[in-house]
Amino acid sequence: MLLIVLAAGFVRPLATRAEGTVGNTQWGIVPVPNQDPAITANGYFIYPMQPDAWASGQVLLRNPGPTPVTIDLTTVTAQTAQNGGSAFAVESGAVSGVAGWIELGQRQATVAPGTEQTVSFSVHTPAGVKPGQYLAGIAASEAPAATAAGSAAVPGMGARVTTNTRYVIGVQTDIAGAWEASLSIPNVSVLDQPSGTVIGVELRNDGDVFLLKPSGRIVVTDAAGNQLISQAIEMGTFVPGTDVTYPVAWPGQPAAGAYKVTVDLGYAEGKTATYDSTITVSAEAEQHAVERANSVLAPQQNVAQPAISTAPGVASAIQPWMFYAIGTLFLLMIIMLALNLRRGRSTKQSV
Repeated sequence: MLLIVLAAGFVRPLATRAEGTVGNTQWGIVPVPNQDPAITANGYFIYPMQPDAWASGQVLLRNPGPTPVTIDLTTVTAQTAQNGGSAFAVESGAVSGVAGWIELGQRQATVAPGTEQTVSFSVHTPAGVKPGQYLAGIAASEAPAATAAGSAAVPGMGARVTTNTRYVIGVQTDIAGAWEASLSIPNVSVLDQPSGTVIGVELRNDGDVFLLKPSGRIVVTDAAGNQLISQAIEMGTFVPGTDVTYPVAWPGQPAAGAYKVTVDLGYAEGKTATYDSTITVSAEAEQHAVERANSVLAPQQNVAQPAISTAPGVASAIQPWMFYAIGTLFLLMIIMLALNLRRGRSTKQSV
């Protein structure tokens, strides 16, 4: 049961260059070494191009394991993770956006044990595309049949634990012309979430280039001018043409009312994005905060809480309810152990 709680839904973080092991299956995908000047030291592709132009490249599928591996290939468009950093969309069937610029030589490949297989691809930029930087990726994952065959059954349980790995190699296209860096903050609002009250800072990269680690500060004051929040904001890389809502936790229990909020973020070379307005905590949000604080399941003061980390673009596999489930299981195990010991003593006395 513990394995099911911890392993169900587990997915490895995305990678731009990767080789790994899933169960007894080993495989990897990398750019073809020393074959393309577009390959970067970090293991992804950058193609300087013009509109309505073509480029080509190759990736290498490796199978050092003892059994054949069938790998599905597709193209995906880049996103920005919630706290910054590039991530890649989960395949939803139809290919769209920048991912549609990439054409794969094949969508599936079966790699024999101890061998390598090359897969070619081409990049075609649209005729009317504007100057700027664009990012997509080539995603590789085990075919469903292979994944199911590699799942491990839990002894004594009517369940099966299945892991699915996806690796992504980035394909960046730089369209020549005049580039402009731009970051906007369309809105800041109070979000009443099950986990607590959060200030959502909406951010958008509406320029043509990657923004490298925008950073700054958010300050919240009440009607009397008392500073309630002063928190640094530090992001990873911000992908052009994408937007995120950056979360800032509200400490303690917020009181209903209007608050002044100021956000300043520096980016590019000396540029600053600013937001200066008011946010409102509703009476309903205040009530929910009180209920959470009084709830039996709410974190208690002065008690260290388990740290749960989430890789960019990947949902956490461990949820709070799992800790209570594990605690219940341990309690049942203790009760069963006590009963067994009591039965053992009773047997000895009767003999």
